[in-house]
Amino acid sequence: MKVFPGTRMKRKHALASWTLCLAMGAAHAGQVQVAPTGRTVLAERLNGHRVEVVIQVHRVDVGVNATKRLPRSVSCTYSRFPCSVLDEVALKVDGRDVVVPRSAFVDLGDVDKATLATAGNQFVLVLEGGDASEAYIAKVRFGQSRVAERAVYSAMETDAPLERTRYFEVDSDDK
Repeated sequence: MKVFPGTRMKRKHALASWTLCLAMGAAHAGQVQVAPTGRTVLAERLNGHRVEVVIQVHRVDVGVNATKRLPRSVSCTYSRFPCSVLDEVALKVDGRDVVVPRSAFVDLGDVDKATLATAGNQFVLVLEGGDASEAYIAKVRFGQSRVAERAVYSAMETDAPLERTRYFEVDSDDK
């Protein structure tokens, strides 16, 4: 396991993320540091498939002297200043777009790391963000065409998810 420089809490995040992947039967693959602004790309070959993640982020000044304060409901964790807000998470498997609902990422802020892993015949994008009591680990499980599930865990307690969202395929054919 690669240990990242930073606080003791950040090392705990890396260990928790790795442990969480193992506990879910997932094989740990690549990990990248997510830029606090701009575009971050993570690409891996997993289970014979080329999987690509593009994360688009922008910074928002939320400090005491900020000219424009965000409402508390926006995805900043307020654990760092300025905060980083996720604009988009795009997934591709073998060059084909995977449908990613906005609800899979829109409330996640201050993302530090992104990891790709496998869980059976599916893939898992693990996003680590926040800091201290606001630290979280979000796992987005997806297949070749769509996101199947998102689970969010406290980075301090990874035994059970704080929230879990399941996404279902809907047949839109008129009958």
